[in-house]
Amino acid sequence: MITAASSCSGTTWAELLAQARAGYASARLGQGRAADAVDHAQQAVALADLADDDATLAHAYHLLDRAHTALSDHAAAARHRDAALPVFAALGDLAAQGTVLYDLGRDAQRAGRLEEALWLYGRSHDARARAGDVLQVAASANAIGEVLLVLGRHDDAHARFTEALRSWRGARAPRGVAEATCNLGVVALREGRHAEAVELLEEAADLAARVGADTLVDQAQLPLAEALLASARYVEAWEAASRMLGAASADAAGTARRLRGEAPLRTGGIVRARVELAAALEALDDPVAVAEVRGLLAESGTPAG
Repeated sequence: MITAASSCSGTTWAELLAQARAGYASARLGQGRAADAVDHAQQAVALADLADDDATLAHAYHLLDRAHTALSDHAAAARHRDAALPVFAALGDLAAQGTVLYDLGRDAQRAGRLEEALWLYGRSHDARARAGDVLQVAASANAIGEVLLVLGRHDDAHARFTEALRSWRGARAPRGVAEATCNLGVVALREGRHAEAVELLEEAADLAARVGADTLVDQAQLPLAEALLASARYVEAWEAASRMLGAASADAAGTARRLRGEAPLRTGGIVRARVELAAALEALDDPVAVAEVRGLLAESGTPAG
């Protein structure tokens, strides 16, 4: 394709070559070769700009966003999202606008800028709704719900998760159904409806397992263990927490240890409880979680120095 493009001249040559470079970048991403994708996409940006080819320019910016994200360079990814968004807007590409806004919302959420994330997800939801993309509208609604849940706005979060669940069910998207069901289970847990939380979280984990969504199965385990513990189902709580001992996140593994410590503490297994709670204290960084473990250690009769 590049050979053919080289025989052209002027803007046509640059446009064809930009499209070729963008195609190579996309292929390299699909092969897991993100660094190579960056090289090709950067050339695509320069050539598309020369040719005034806005469609390829926006596509190349989006490829750079994805490639830098794969390389864990989130600052560079965000810069390219910021560059892509006005180009997609000028093109009237609502679906692409929705995707970029969603990704920007994820960046803001990751950085703890929750109100900004809420605004970006809201814009993403609106753009995707105007594009008529039911599945992606549901994803934006679910993301809005996740931020609202962190902000403690449980009723609003419940409404967004219910919207996502209804859309994903209608579209026969089982992974989405499992994710929204899991989130509704977390809402129930936060509101103290423990039996309902157990039912929803077990349903979500079962459906996720059936469709091979292992990450989502793991996501359900800790809130499920919390709900089982609050329901005095201590053995099951221990089992659910135990599934997360190998979690990549130190906080998740620490929370699993805390739950494995609290379960035997409630049934008189003081020695086992102390071992698990001491391990939790070493793993956890969050001050609130650390304070909770210290309180449990004190309850077990062990000073938490």
